[in-house]
Amino acid sequence: MIRTRRLIKIASVVMVAGLMCAFMLQAVAAGPGVYEKARSCYYRAISQKKPKQARQSLQKCATLFEKALDQKAAPEDRCHYFLGQIFHKLHDIYGKDTYFRKALFHYRTIVQKYHNSNLADDAQFLTGILYTAVDIEQAYSEFLKVVQEFPNGDMAERAQRWAATLKERIRSLRPPSQKEEIKTDRLATLQKVSHITALNYTRIVLYTNAPLRYQVHSLPPDKNQDLPPRLYIDLFNCKMKESLKDSISIMDGLLKGIRVGQFRPNQARVVLDIETIDKYKVFTLDEPYRIVIDVYGGRRRKQVPQITIPGKDAVKNLPEQLGLHVKTIVIDPGHGGRDKGAIGPGGIYEKDITLAIAKKLKKLLEARTDCDVYLTRYSDVFVSLEKRTAIANAKNADLFISIHTNAHRDPRIGGIETYYLNFSTDQEAARVAALENAISSRKISDLEAILKDLLFVTKVNESSQLAEKLHHGLVKYLKRKYRFLRDLGVKRAPFYVLIGANMPSVLVEVCF
Repeated sequence: MIRTRRLIKIASVVMVAGLMCAFMLQAVAAGPGVYEKARSCYYRAISQKKPKQARQSLQKCATLFEKALDQKAAPEDRCHYFLGQIFHKLHDIYGKDTYFRKALFHYRTIVQKYHNSNLADDAQFLTGILYTAVDIEQAYSEFLKVVQEFPNGDMAERAQRWAATLKERIRSLRPPSQKEEIKTDRLATLQKVSHITALNYTRIVLYTNAPLRYQVHSLPPDKNQDLPPRLYIDLFNCKMKESLKDSISIMDGLLKGIRVGQFRPNQARVVLDIETIDKYKVFTLDEPYRIVIDVYGGRRRKQVPQITIPGKDAVKNLPEQLGLHVKTIVIDPGHGGRDKGAIGPGGIYEKDITLAIAKKLKKLLEARTDCDVYLTRYSDVFVSLEKRTAIANAKNADLFISIHTNAHRDPRIGGIETYYLNFSTDQEAARVAALENAISSRKISDLEAILKDLLFVTKVNESSQLAEKLHHGLVKYLKRKYRFLRDLGVKRAPFYVLIGANMPSVLVEVCF
């Protein structure tokens, strides 16, 4: 027991040391001319006729524009516009869903974040063009948005013509025949709908008893039928659980409520009635299978003071390199309740060690910084993986740190390692991710497929930098006392608990 208490104390102090190192990051100066290089690259790339050469050139240009964005070397709306164009062209050539989603992300970013930009109506119009190849009903909706949101813009007339053309095409389509009897016993079941709300954020989770195909659509308000703007998710080969409520009132300023219905015998539909939202993000998690919808408001956080460490002149501003003013930190004690985690010597559970470390770390951070520090759990209770990042998002956190202790069948294995969200570095990283996700290693490949659509909107760069600095602080501090400490390094892996976080986030395996 004495050894366990000592471990908790050491780990807590070391975590603070690691965070303090992260707080000493210096800003990277913007490279001169990177935006001009990116533009020149783009115009050269679009003049190339061979698809393979065009693809390589466009991807190179995308890297340059992303660098310009990271370094704030050019107007952000223009960088997003060029990036949208690049991925739009790549989608036209190759038809890959990844390119579609990236193009859509950059177009949406312009419309939502830079609504007053002279490129906003162009981006909304191009969103409609992008959808014409995959979903004409959604394309019609996107063109209507141009007319409604930018009536005086130079794209309004063209968008109106496109909308009229698509309206006729939609009318001409015949619904699929329903004559064939559908065997409902083979359908997945929508079992539960839950939501978590905060001032500027709402997370909706749809639980089903099996993986399924789904599509997300948005609709503008319909004044004739007195309907608000809507976001709806179609669940194919799916039926509603009979006891499931068909409506849930939310009224949190972002969403009015949720409606659930059996749209067709083999298709359930979930409708989110919108009051006002800025953007949304959809992803899936496994075991149990669930679809997660994150909805964000347009209100912006007030400027907050940079973190200061009383009496520590050497520790200056919070990581400018991360582009953050850190005011709020959420610490996640791994596991809890029925999820015991790894079992250590003497039968001690990982869930108890992580909670003790998290509480100690919270106390130290509050004493040494001006940060507000929260935990995802304060006692031995079970908290689902998707709820942990939802708590961080709801708190509008600047950093999310998930604390774990590792385990291995080989008693000779030991050390410290820090992870950030990305594809697995190696087989060992995949093993650790499978252990913490409580899934089989073979399903890691399925999870990495999900990441392909998520990583371009995730703070990967900031998280990797945070992981490097925090890990360096941990190792440097501990090696003063333990010369033979094994530094297992910074790795990347697809951890469920990090998916959906809107802030730099890391998972630390503090020991074995």
